[in-house]
Amino acid sequence: MHRLLTVACLTILLSTGCDSPSKPVSNNSSGAAQQSTSRLQQSTVGNVKLKPSNPIPGLELLIPDGFSEMDESGIAIKYPAGNRPTLVYTDATGAINIAINHTQNRMLPNELKQLHQQLDTSIRQSQPNAKWMFSGFQRYHGREWTQLEFQSHAVDTKIHNMMTATSAHGRMLVISFNCTDKYAGEWLNVGREIIKSAIFTE
Repeated sequence: MHRLLTVACLTILLSTGCDSPSKPVSNNSSGAAQQSTSRLQQSTVGNVKLKPSNPIPGLELLIPDGFSEMDESGIAIKYPAGNRPTLVYTDATGAINIAINHTQNRMLPNELKQLHQQLDTSIRQSQPNAKWMFSGFQRYHGREWTQLEFQSHAVDTKIHNMMTATSAHGRMLVISFNCTDKYAGEWLNVGREIIKSAIFTE
């Protein structure tokens, strides 16, 4: 597997951690038309209401009510490296983000273990002081995903990162959730619920 896959994933996963508000593209909480026949159900985690959405073709995902799509300038600031995500949902503060990218990188299901090894190694090398919560594999709605969860250090705060990736239509699909340490108490369980809600239909 080409190392570009690792670079693409890390870019999506790691944001700068800055709390500058983003400029929303739309007030629609999902940024896409709600699926009338979605297999997901609206749910509430803590005080956060999650609604079924269809952010990209084939993908169903729970998105927090009130989140908006981040505009291109906001994405460039939050994810300054190349290969940044193409779609990011954020709250009004810009400190809580869900990034989605169905990349053009070819990836087959049998390459998932290799991808996990690359990601785990690269993150541990680039973030030697990271605090790890999970690194391995999960199965959501019948599909296997590689998943990593850890706390990293940004310029002026700590960032809680969750990332999951899989093969979808023969290409790498990456979904990540991150929030600053300030919001971790309220949002970490929400992020986990978002990640495990992912359904992709081939």
